[in-house]
Amino acid sequence: MHTFISAAAAMLAAMLPLTAAAQWQTALDLGMRHASVAEYNQRGRRVVAEHGWLPGLGAALDYRGEDVDLFTAASVFDADLDYDGQLQNGRSYRSQTRTTLAQARLGARYRLHGSTRLVGYAEIDHWRRDIEGGGNAVGLRERNWSPRLALGLEQRWQTGSGGRVEASLAIVRAGPERLKVGFSGLLDDASLRTHGATGLAADLLYQPWTAIPLSVGMRLESIKVPRSEEVTAYRHGEPRGTLAQPEHARHAATLFVRYLF
Repeated sequence: MHTFISAAAAMLAAMLPLTAAAQWQTALDLGMRHASVAEYNQRGRRVVAEHGWLPGLGAALDYRGEDVDLFTAASVFDADLDYDGQLQNGRSYRSQTRTTLAQARLGARYRLHGSTRLVGYAEIDHWRRDIEGGGNAVGLRERNWSPRLALGLEQRWQTGSGGRVEASLAIVRAGPERLKVGFSGLLDDASLRTHGATGLAADLLYQPWTAIPLSVGMRLESIKVPRSEEVTAYRHGEPRGTLAQPEHARHAATLFVRYLF
């Protein structure tokens, strides 16, 4: 994550003249994300539900020009989610899932007309998921990476108090998730690759007074990923059946306070 942010900052610095340094803007976010995950079997029945609040931090670096803005941003949220699922024999199973959601993006805004801008960005999404075992159930560890591209519109308004409001809505196209799964010794570790998916992302930012460098915001995200192809499961190198990543839906609502430098 640190490498991605450093590379993005270097790229932006190389693209812009040093004489325009006054138009750089840095921001730090302190937020809470309500995350929910649902997995579905091949008949469309939900078999797993996870949900809960994740505290986190974010950082952003923007260059605001007259017609073109460039930006890079990153965020990390981490805590336990409540897990409500079932075992292979169909019995219900409740536990906790240690979850990390991290994202890093690099993008641009282009002024179309007045305060309306076209927004596009590339993003890397990382999802770490450690489901606690208990009783006869073993723990499960997942590491998931997905590249994404987003395109949308942003609108800006000035408020009567001297502040501003920014709102955006984007269509997000996610590339196939690359998933690594660990089975706590029950099976050999496995790698899977899902299909691509399309989702939505919406942002709202409100700065009450431009003289005070504080603003509040909200980000909504939703995406549903199709079931992956099956791969062979192994135990000590011997085939033991097949594995697949179920169809799953991810939703997140993030509330944050932003300090502008």
